[in-house]
Amino acid sequence: RVLEIGCAEGDWQTPMLAARPDLQITGIDWRQCDRPGVMIGGDVLTHDFPAASFEVIVGISSIEHIGLGHYCQDPLDPDGDQHCMARAVRWLKPGGWVYADVPYGSAYRVEGTSHRVYDDAAIASRLMVPGLTEQRRCYTTWAGIDHILHEVHDLGLHDLRGRPLPGQGDGQDREVHVGHEADAHAGEAQQAEEHQAQHQHPSEDRVSDGD
Repeated sequence: RVLEIGCAEGDWQTPMLAARPDLQITGIDWRQCDRPGVMIGGDVLTHDFPAASFEVIVGISSIEHIGLGHYCQDPLDPDGDQHCMARAVRWLKPGGWVYADVPYGSAYRVEGTSHRVYDDAAIASRLMVPGLTEQRRCYTTWAGIDHILHEVHDLGLHDLRGRPLPGQGDGQDREVHVGHEADAHAGEAQQAEEHQAQHQHPSEDRVSDGD
């Protein structure tokens, strides 16, 4: 079972299910949208799933927006990214995986109501919440954006336990894809103008962070 956090902006589910029709995908977004999986319209910070519901949780260009009120006046929470990741830990089965991508730059900052940009320290403090352990990190420029769906497919659902890929930020804005492995007992824990026109991130490279 797979949970996609923030599924209204782009359709990841259709190509994912074409590659892996065996998956059971649930999507949650503040905005309504039609997707081939089960769709929940609501606030990821208040809607709850039973503990240990999912083997994989995916957030593609979504975690950085949570709590900033940019999309249809979604509920405000200045630490919405952290709170979302903490909730994800509770929803993961022990040994499960989180994959997320977020903008990456030389320093953490919040771009108005649009999105957050993360540096290494912010990734560690805001996304690597208790119960998650970073396993894999990749850096991708916008020239490689067409490979993102394949990357999520390969890293997130097939070979997440492969060797980490090398990668380092160079101080320019990028975007991070973060995947984490839940700790063995995580199920017990209460645990830059535009990214793209539709994502409204700054012009940036992309970083893949995968556990």
